[in-house]
Amino acid sequence: MKNIRTLFLGLALTFTSTLVSADPNQLLSHFQHMRLSSISSLSHFFMFSGLNADQKYERRMMKDLEEFSNALEAARGMVAGGAPGEHLQNIESKWKAYTEKLATHQKVVADMGQIGSEESIALGTQGNSLTAAINKAYEDIAATGKTNPKVEEARSLAILLQEMTTQYAASGALDDASAFHTGEYKRSMADMTKTFTDNLGKLSYKARNLNTGLLLDDISSKWSMLSKSLNNQDGNGVPFLIISYNDRIIHHLEELEGMVR
Repeated sequence: MKNIRTLFLGLALTFTSTLVSADPNQLLSHFQHMRLSSISSLSHFFMFSGLNADQKYERRMMKDLEEFSNALEAARGMVAGGAPGEHLQNIESKWKAYTEKLATHQKVVADMGQIGSEESIALGTQGNSLTAAINKAYEDIAATGKTNPKVEEARSLAILLQEMTTQYAASGALDDASAFHTGEYKRSMADMTKTFTDNLGKLSYKARNLNTGLLLDDISSKWSMLSKSLNNQDGNGVPFLIISYNDRIIHHLEELEGMVR
């Protein structure tokens, strides 16, 4: 089992105070990857715990943390000080606290197969705090420059989708499925899926052209299947397929970003 503390220490030792001129759009891309990987790591932890220490999801969780580390390091290389630097210091502090708690819980699950709901919810709350700090940094940086509305809409959809998948994973790992909510607002799965459907439709209308049509149709098709599983109240959803469709749609949304810039 790869140790989370070792991963964090390795990143901390590579950080420097190098200053280069930051490209706001590239910096926002790094923050987007931090947002996605932080939420995804929580999703995979819930799967890891809910499926009795399934190592497949432990490996996925470690990959999320590595991707977060890479994005954070890249962002640090673009920022010297000021408000962005303060945001990064806050994010790094919250990330350290989150990964330390995650490492502790990772060991318990690996040894015992599961972890108590109270501990899982506490970890989820810390994960939410980390994501909120990244969101704040993203919003403040986006407000200082001109951003592409269609790119922002695609990124918002990706975040919402990852939150839904994490909410689904939490429902399988906790005794009380309603005890934990991802994101800033406490929303039901039905509300989140409706929002995603509506916003995807709006983005598809604005972004559709000869180059994007097939990709948008592919996203819509995968979402149609995924949304049914996310809203399945009978517990018959297939976790691997839900995670797989989540990953593919998020990848397609990032592809779409490149096509509408």
